Amino acid sequence: LKFEGNGVGMIGGGENGESTWSALIATRMFRKMGGTLPVEVILPRYGDYNRDKEICDKYLPQSDAKCIILSERLGLKEGKEEDLFIKEFHVGSNLIKSLGLVLTSFENILLLESDTLLLKPIDDNIFNMEPFNSKGLILWPDFWKRKTSPHFYRVTSKDGKISNKIIRDGIVELPEKRQFNSGKATSIFKLHDREGTIGDVANDSGELMINKKTHWNTIMLSLYYNLYGFGYYYPLLSQREGENAEKETLAAAATVLKLPYYQVKHEVLANGFWYNNDYRGVGMMEFDPVVDFFAYDSYFDKFGENNPNKLRELDLKRYLQESSDRSSALFFRVNFPRLLPIDLIKDKFVVKENGDRIKLFGDYKFINENLE
Repeated sequence: LKFEGNGVGMIGGGENGESTWSALIATRMFRKMGGTLPVEVILPRYGDYNRDKEICDKYLPQSDAKCIILSERLGLKEGKEEDLFIKEFHVGSNLIKSLGLVLTSFENILLLESDTLLLKPIDDNIFNMEPFNSKGLILWPDFWKRKTSPHFYRVTSKDGKISNKIIRDGIVELPEKRQFNSGKATSIFKLHDREGTIGDVANDSGELMINKKTHWNTIMLSLYYNLYGFGYYYPLLSQREGENAEKETLAAAATVLKLPYYQVKHEVLANGFWYNNDYRGVGMMEFDPVVDFFAYDSYFDKFGENNPNKLRELDLKRYLQESSDRSSALFFRVNFPRLLPIDLIKDKFVVKENGDRIKLFGDYKFINENLE
């Protein structure tokens, strides 16, 4: 496989081509908001391309984007050969991202769900700066606490044991002088504050950045976890069945391989609107990893020596929110409802009872009021 340069991958396809349509909107917004990186829309099968050919051949190239077909890059022929592969390996949305990471053209890739909108300019520099420069893998947080089972660590560790060394307080990595032995692995200290575990919180599936060269083994192990996800690794990673656990496989693989990664510290923010005294969330705002990394670094500079007791998860969250210099939203994942115009009109989600138009996006300092 040959890959080079930097770029964006977006997941297309889906039933009736919803994700390809969303990718077209997201790509146009990516350009409108100042994104200069080349874009590849990842289609699982030849059938996706045949259905979405006009988008792939006419409209995406207008925004310096193109479609790639995973089946074609795997050397599969359309028809029985492709069908057999899909059936034998249970290729669903859980595997599309893993295969997309392997088969896209870029060495450094920003992988986005097609419902993720860019909020400010982005170019090659994001791959040359911290934290990506040293970590090679950036993940973004979800709303939820981590629910990975202790049995995952017993399965993947050499001696089948969980460490009782406490190395973090939630999202805060403790300096070595503040790490300590908790006595027993079954003590009151949180499982995911322990050495060798995947840190809190759960990861969002909407965006990730990875260097395929330095994290090739991470990608391969993640692919393995997804191949054997149902009935095996998914229940271990999220204590539930289903493709939702796919989003945890890269962090799990990097942790098992002892390779570095960075999860953005700023918590995800909900965006939505109030209607009839009812709040309706429509999406998730995720934050710039470069701004986040240097804010996190300044937090350690300020409290690491003078007041190390402030190195706690709650204090870090307050610190990041105290100043606009420490937080800058980069992505807005509009996943409920998805931006499918026909469905929005048909379901009347954007219209009040009196016929007036509903403004879906709430007013935040992080987004332009005309974004919608």
